[in-house]
Amino acid sequence: MNLGPITDEIGASLNIGWGGDDSNTAVNGGFDGTQAAGDRSVIFDVTNPGSTAGGPRVLTGAEINGFLSVAGPLNASDLTSGGVALVYTLSADNSVLTATAGPGGSVVFTVTLSDTGSGSWNFNLGGTLDHPDNDNGADNEDRLELTFDFVARDGDGDTANASFAVRILDDSPITSGDVSNHQVDEDGLIGGNVGESYTSGDYATGGARDAATVAGRSLNILWGADNLDDAVDGASGDTLLQDTPGGDGDRSVIFRNNTLNQLPGLKSGGDDVHYVFNDDRTILIAHKGAAGTGFASVDAADLIFRVSLSDEGSGSYSFELLGVLDHPTAGNEDNINLDFNFRGFDSDGDPINGSFRVRVDDDAPLAVDSVSGMAENDTHIVTLVEGADFSFGADGAGSVAVDVGGATVTDAPAGVTLGVPGIVFSGGDTITITPGTAFDALPVGETAILHIPYTVTDNDGDPRSAELTITVTGAND
Repeated sequence: MNLGPITDEIGASLNIGWGGDDSNTAVNGGFDGTQAAGDRSVIFDVTNPGSTAGGPRVLTGAEINGFLSVAGPLNASDLTSGGVALVYTLSADNSVLTATAGPGGSVVFTVTLSDTGSGSWNFNLGGTLDHPDNDNGADNEDRLELTFDFVARDGDGDTANASFAVRILDDSPITSGDVSNHQVDEDGLIGGNVGESYTSGDYATGGARDAATVAGRSLNILWGADNLDDAVDGASGDTLLQDTPGGDGDRSVIFRNNTLNQLPGLKSGGDDVHYVFNDDRTILIAHKGAAGTGFASVDAADLIFRVSLSDEGSGSYSFELLGVLDHPTAGNEDNINLDFNFRGFDSDGDPINGSFRVRVDDDAPLAVDSVSGMAENDTHIVTLVEGADFSFGADGAGSVAVDVGGATVTDAPAGVTLGVPGIVFSGGDTITITPGTAFDALPVGETAILHIPYTVTDNDGDPRSAELTITVTGAND
């Protein structure tokens, strides 16, 4: 259960039968080693009750362990709050025990004994205790069972010993719902073509269109009462830099190892993509280059994406797309889904598991119609210019192909039959048109239009087609 701030309080009767000597001349006066005449009392079973006379006293480990026991392997002197050892102070009359997180620290719990009625105890939990992982496992809300020994003394000094127990249930983190899917777009990389290259684009919602980074997306963790955080996380650009996880009294969120098992086998520019964590598994990078390269040794030029985690607020992640991925479907700006598993730990080590998905939208080339003109008998050269007539996009250069056999002539004057000229494509970016006799029938000053299709294909196989549109003008033969 996750209840937020703790102000839990509980109490019960001690079921003392005082007998005939039940006078209570100083209600809740306790006992400091000297009994007031005719005054009954209930105190903690401290070895030397007179040692607190004159004021409260901090107890030694042996003294607190003498009357407060913990079920399991721990002693009372071993208990901590946020990684800080408890300090126990006993009141001058030995009836009030206060535990703080360190000397003069915040109050973790207070236990008060009363001699009214049949005697009673009150336990007030004001802070968190670090719970050990018991046999029921770290994924459950472990309990601490504290047993307090006490001494009841009647009005003429007769005593009886007994105890009572308090069970403290751990708090553990939960999530407030599934983490929303988000999307990055290769269009946002250097050289990317902004917008969809196809009318049937596969862009999905959940990210800024054409953006290569999603940053500060919530992991929806509710840390609960054990929410201590050693330090404020930093950042380097869009990379989240979490304080070192795993310390006592410090919450954290890390990638689970099985994240690597479920990430798909990817390629970038035909090269295999490899994955590696930093030492504390708060940052994951994907890269080209040699498999097994250490995190700090990956060349910046080989980075494909970087994912980082933070335990600030409700936890968050940042995904930075730094290079292209080879997408499987040609002719469509399709998505690759990447799933990441994480585990959050509250400040006494209780875990919560979750996952998030990032979609990587493909980029594709652009091509535009190239418009020019020529006289019917002139050799005409058209040069396709990257950046003006076409763009390969973020995936980089693939190929340019000219469909020489698909060339057509349209819009000739009525009754005029024209042929298709000789067309030579150099295989680079130059198309040479040699008319020959193809346009001899075109009257002087009349025009026809030559259409030559061409296709640009990027480095992961996406094509985009356009055409050379050349207006041919008749001349005096």
